Amino acid sequence: MLLLDTHIWIRWQNTAKGNLALPQRLVELIETADRVAIRAISCWELGQLVKRQWVVLNMPVAD
Repeated sequence: MLLLDTHIWIRWQNTAKGNLALPQRLVELIETADRVAIRAISCWELGQLVKRQWVVLNMPVAD
Protein backbone atom coordinates (compact mmCIF):
# COMPACT_ATOMS: atom_id res chain seq x y z
CA MET A 1 0.00 0.00 0.00
CA LEU A 2 1.15 3.51 -0.81
CA LEU A 3 0.03 6.30 1.53
CA LEU A 4 -0.03 9.69 -0.19
CA ASP A 5 0.36 12.94 1.67
CA THR A 6 -1.99 15.81 0.84
CA HIS A 7 0.15 17.72 -1.65
CA ILE A 8 1.14 14.61 -3.63
CA TRP A 9 -2.50 13.47 -3.76
CA ILE A 10 -3.64 16.90 -5.01
CA ARG A 11 -0.88 17.11 -7.62
CA TRP A 12 -1.58 13.55 -8.81
CA GLN A 13 -5.31 14.19 -9.22
CA ASN A 14 -4.99 17.73 -10.58
CA THR A 15 -2.39 17.23 -13.32
CA ALA A 16 -4.06 19.43 -15.96
CA LYS A 17 -2.46 22.51 -14.40
CA GLY A 18 0.87 21.54 -15.99
CA ASN A 19 3.14 23.27 -13.49
CA LEU A 20 1.77 21.02 -10.75
CA ALA A 21 2.51 17.83 -12.66
CA LEU A 22 4.38 15.15 -10.77
CA PRO A 23 7.51 13.53 -12.19
CA GLN A 24 6.54 10.64 -14.47
CA ARG A 25 8.36 8.10 -12.28
CA LEU A 26 6.28 9.11 -9.26
CA VAL A 27 3.06 8.86 -11.28
CA GLU A 28 4.10 5.36 -12.37
CA LEU A 29 4.76 4.33 -8.77
CA ILE A 30 1.36 5.58 -7.66
CA GLU A 31 -0.54 4.06 -10.57
CA THR A 32 1.12 0.65 -10.27
CA ALA A 33 0.76 0.38 -6.49
CA ASP A 34 -1.46 -2.47 -5.32
CA ARG A 35 -3.40 0.02 -3.17
CA VAL A 36 -3.28 3.80 -2.78
CA ALA A 37 -4.52 5.48 0.39
CA ILE A 38 -4.85 8.97 1.82
CA ARG A 39 -5.50 10.03 5.39
CA ALA A 40 -8.95 11.34 6.31
CA ILE A 41 -7.35 14.64 7.36
CA SER A 42 -6.19 15.12 3.75
CA CYS A 43 -9.82 15.44 2.67
CA TRP A 44 -10.35 18.17 5.27
CA GLU A 45 -7.11 19.90 4.22
CA LEU A 46 -8.19 19.83 0.58
CA GLY A 47 -11.56 21.36 1.49
CA GLN A 48 -9.80 24.15 3.39
CA LEU A 49 -7.40 24.84 0.49
CA VAL A 50 -10.30 25.09 -1.97
CA LYS A 51 -12.33 27.24 0.43
CA ARG A 52 -9.44 29.70 0.73
CA GLN A 53 -8.93 29.55 -3.05
CA TRP A 54 -5.32 28.43 -2.61
CA VAL A 55 -6.03 25.38 -4.79
CA VAL A 56 -8.20 25.21 -7.89
CA LEU A 57 -9.38 21.72 -8.78
CA ASN A 58 -10.29 20.21 -12.14
CA MET A 59 -13.48 18.82 -10.57
CA PRO A 60 -15.84 19.70 -7.71
CA VAL A 61 -14.29 19.05 -4.30
CA ALA A 62 -17.16 16.67 -3.42
CA ASP A 63 -16.08 14.32 -6.23
